[in-house]
Formats: sequence, structure tokens, C-alpha cells
Amino acid sequence: MQPIFISQDMWDIVQDGYESPQEDDEDSKKRSDKKTKEYKENAKQNASALRIIQQAVSKSIYPRIYGIKKAKEAWDVLREQFQGSEKAISIRRQSLWRQFDNLMMKETDTIKDFHSRVAETVNQI
Repeated sequence: MQPIFISQDMWDIVQDGYESPQEDDEDSKKRSDKKTKEYKENAKQNASALRIIQQAVSKSIYPRIYGIKKAKEAWDVLREQFQGSEKAISIRRQSLWRQFDNLMMKETDTIKDFHSRVAETVNQI
């Protein structure tokens, strides 16, 4: 989905999110016109990106992101559930490398034996 967001110039909103404008004093109200315009553009891009995310997921996955108002939050929920945390990804990567290293063909293996072992390992992944 990342290429879709990049092509629509929405990836920054999905990856980084955006902040709501906050007006505190009289001086900030003068600058608020520019910030309000920027906020409206960001809110529009956020809504479009969130719509794309919601349309892309299946009916069984949609409840996980139902009610989320920001594309970044929905993206983070899906990434965490389907990719896992950075630590989990690192552990999974190490496990896959170990499995890959163990797939080397031994001199006593026939091609049929090696192929069976490779197919079994791929099915486990």
C-alpha cells in the first residue's frame, strides 16, 4: 500500500501523522490562517489515506481499525498486528536465516531428499 500513498502524496501523513492547530494568544491568531489552511489540507489527506486503508482490509480485519480517526494510528495498528514489534521482527528474521542456513544440500542427499526438505521448510514459513 505504501506505493499508493506515495503516488497520492499521502505517505507523510500515514507515516508521521499530523497535529491539530492550537491557538493560545492573540499573536497566534494572526498566524492561524496559514496553519488552518495547512491543517485542512492535512485533514483532507488523512481522510483519503484512512479511506484507502479501510477499503484495503477485509471484513474480518476492519473491526480492528474501526473508530480510528487518523491514518497513522490505523497504519500502526495494522503494522503491529501483522508485522509485530521491531524485536519480534528481528527474532523472526534470525529464525528464518537459521532455517535458510540449514537448507544447504549435504553430500549424502539426493535431489529428491533436498527438494522435500526445502518444500517442508517453505510450508512451515
